[in-house]
Amino acid sequence: MKRTTLLCSVTIIFAFSTALILAHAPSEMTLSYTNESALLTIVVSHQVRSTDNHYIDRVLVSIDGVERIVHSLSSQETDNQSTFVYRLPDLTPGNIITVNARCNRVGNMTRTLSVD
Repeated sequence: MKRTTLLCSVTIIFAFSTALILAHAPSEMTLSYTNESALLTIVVSHQVRSTDNHYIDRVLVSIDGVERIVHSLSSQETDNQSTFVYRLPDLTPGNIITVNARCNRVGNMTRTLSVD
């Protein structure tokens, strides 16, 4: 009985460890905002094997803590990154842009940018 319990425990730990290795949060995210065009550009680095099974599934953009954009996705542009461009015409200097990118398997990343 002890041997079966040990084997089950080892199997569960191995399966969980493998899932964590294959699933991960974005590795980097860069934000830029251009006042003249009122465009926010977001580049999310997220290395994956299959863009249909492992991808950034949501991008959330908030301005001064107020949710403005929720973009849901079902795949990733390429196997290493996705680029998003959003028009935000009413921003003024001092506004704080907060962006959260979430992996469909596990993890997320948040970055902020102050409008100049």
